[in-house]
Amino acid sequence: MRSLWISQLWILAAVFYDGDGQLTVIGGASPGGVFVTAFIQQGGNEILPTAEIILTANMVPANVIISIRQSDLKMEMTVQKGQTVTVPINPSTEFKGTTQIPNTVKIEADADITVISRNTINGNGDVSVVYPSDYLGNNYYIITPPNGPKNQYTEFSVICLEIETTIIIDLMGAVTVNGIMYSKGERMTLNLMPGEAFQIQSDESLSGSRVEANQNIAVIAGQTCASIVDCNLVYEQLLPVTRWGTCFDIPGNVIRSNNEIVYVMAAQRTSITYKSGQVQVTMEVDAGELAQIKPTESTPLSIQSTHGIQVLYYGCSGIFENVPGKPPASG
Repeated sequence: MRSLWISQLWILAAVFYDGDGQLTVIGGASPGGVFVTAFIQQGGNEILPTAEIILTANMVPANVIISIRQSDLKMEMTVQKGQTVTVPINPSTEFKGTTQIPNTVKIEADADITVISRNTINGNGDVSVVYPSDYLGNNYYIITPPNGPKNQYTEFSVICLEIETTIIIDLMGAVTVNGIMYSKGERMTLNLMPGEAFQIQSDESLSGSRVEANQNIAVIAGQTCASIVDCNLVYEQLLPVTRWGTCFDIPGNVIRSNNEIVYVMAAQRTSITYKSGQVQVTMEVDAGELAQIKPTESTPLSIQSTHGIQVLYYGCSGIFENVPGKPPASG
């Protein structure tokens, strides 16, 4: 039996406090409604990935419809209260290269559910929360994890919802789209029809790229082959600037490795103070500037800011044979 082991995680910090002091959980349960997602490219092209949607009904049973755009495939099911159902998705929906794809995944539910996407090869890969459409917006900043091995890429995808959408991207890394080369600092424009998505890849960091649209869109960012220990896809659906918070708490991790990093980005000039153990630091960051925080082993990390910030936590999820991030042998 193969053991599933997600050896690296690229996850949003789980909790922030709104300006009115109300506790809001982001990265856990999501309201019911309509969800859209796409599967960005894994590092290896020679093996088909295992693409899955994971559904959990939170308070009451939920009737769910999963459909693939530009396809006759439609799956209908009832998820009972507290039940978790894993639904396999055709791996042909995965992006390959810098390209447009119509095969996005749409999930519709009539009650509160949690939706997770999972994309793995031989048990290695990542998972991401899929946010409902009313969580989405039209202004995003991209964060991508560190560059991986040669011929692997940082990447992000933008997904059009139900209305034809024009998307403007200010790039912070060089990309080639349809034979046209764009340098760092250049602007590109995309026009997408409902249900279409576009993936952009680069062998440079794309962190700090700004994505603006005339309609709400979904944005997913990651790296085809992040290399803490092994080569694994890492990715996360991003939140728009309007959903960013000012107070984050990240629990301590007794199996934290030396490669773990907390990434922070602001949309305007912002003062950020973080505390981990006995260390407290205040720094100033500009819009689109990527700040990095090294968490102290097994000590909680708290972050506060004068304006909304985006926080992503990058690191290993476990330890095997005394090696952080090493997946167990499968068979």
